[in-house]
Amino acid sequence: MELIVRLKQHTPIIHFQWDQKGATLRATEFKPKLDRYIKKKYYGNDQNIRLKYQVRIKYLSPLTINGTQKNLHKDSMFFGNLNQPEHKKKFEIYGSELELRFNTHFDTKLKTQIEETLPICLALENFGTRNNKGNGCFFYKDKTINDFEAVLKQYAAPSSVCYWDCNFSDAIFSIKTVYSLLKSGINLTSNPVLSKTAYNTLEKDYKIDFNLLKSETLIRQINSTGYYEVFLNTAKKKKIELSSSAYGFLKKMKKETYYKSLLFKYFKDKNITWDKKAIKMKFLPTVNSDKWYSNDQKFVRGLLGISDVQSWHTYNKTLTIKSNMFERVPSPIVFKVFDKDNGQTRIYFFAKDFYMHLLGKTFKFTMSGCGGDLDLDIPNYFDINQYMEYAVGEINNLNINNNGSVTTGLVKKVDYILTKVKSSQIKKL
Repeated sequence: MELIVRLKQHTPIIHFQWDQKGATLRATEFKPKLDRYIKKKYYGNDQNIRLKYQVRIKYLSPLTINGTQKNLHKDSMFFGNLNQPEHKKKFEIYGSELELRFNTHFDTKLKTQIEETLPICLALENFGTRNNKGNGCFFYKDKTINDFEAVLKQYAAPSSVCYWDCNFSDAIFSIKTVYSLLKSGINLTSNPVLSKTAYNTLEKDYKIDFNLLKSETLIRQINSTGYYEVFLNTAKKKKIELSSSAYGFLKKMKKETYYKSLLFKYFKDKNITWDKKAIKMKFLPTVNSDKWYSNDQKFVRGLLGISDVQSWHTYNKTLTIKSNMFERVPSPIVFKVFDKDNGQTRIYFFAKDFYMHLLGKTFKFTMSGCGGDLDLDIPNYFDINQYMEYAVGEINNLNINNNGSVTTGLVKKVDYILTKVKSSQIKKL
């Protein structure tokens, strides 16, 4: 007995087999996820039950493959392509319409179970790499946003579902920005931006440095605004040495955007020092950081996901995180996207409760080039619904750093996105 369902793809899926013919949502990923929902709903969550059906998946519309490392790194919160050879990279695949074809082998009961459970699975799950950050969103082609929200509202426990609206083209970067606020905070610096007066000063008072930047096309006018951008990071990569006085002059023209982690602030109110501060005190004691400190140190960022290795690029260090019981732990916060087909999209987020099994567990931290190690525990108690209520209130009342001065790159984009999110206001379903 066959069941045919057509899906709309709302966001690109990051695929490791992007170069193979027919690369699409993988049945080997999709079926186990759907099976879990069926077993939970109809079989008392007995994961040993075998569900005897087959599913075939194919795109019905032409595929768009976005294979640039730059775009994946910037917009998809995906860093796995960095330093990888071309044949090992994962790329984004997008096709607007998809077909699922289920064969239940004349089992009408199982066909009904699939029909009733599929919308729950599609509403709560994404697919492919970085799926909990909004990549790989699919839902029924013939269902409305009201249908989608009804499923979310009924099944996205334990937390409430929150959402905001934005331009479709900004969706994935909006998720990246909001998630950064929720977990680690945002600290970005742009290239120096010079007014016409500062540009003239550079040309007059630092002539050798100015000519060097010009010859390497590392100083360029920004549109027709009368401002100029200096690509200091590129100069550093090219091993172009500027005089210390010119470098100091340009450094003052850098623009930055900085937002404290909401997770840090939440636990600070509970008199708990988060792990980033404890790590710096242990391995980087000469680094200036927030002066606030409590003797109660916890691995609080682990509540929102754990990777076994972190790159601390600013300090040219690698942090390793180990536990006897856990390796990588995904974030319990899931982002979903619904494309409204008018250039606008709605972004939802909610939390799952699997972080509960981390509470009170110990993790060991080591840092490259530094002696010793550091043991930190996950907090013994955490109510993620309470945290999300707190975070939404903070974001809706956020002081945006952008004060109207000219900025470029990610600094400008982050402030723009947060201005839009605050304008839309994050609401609760």
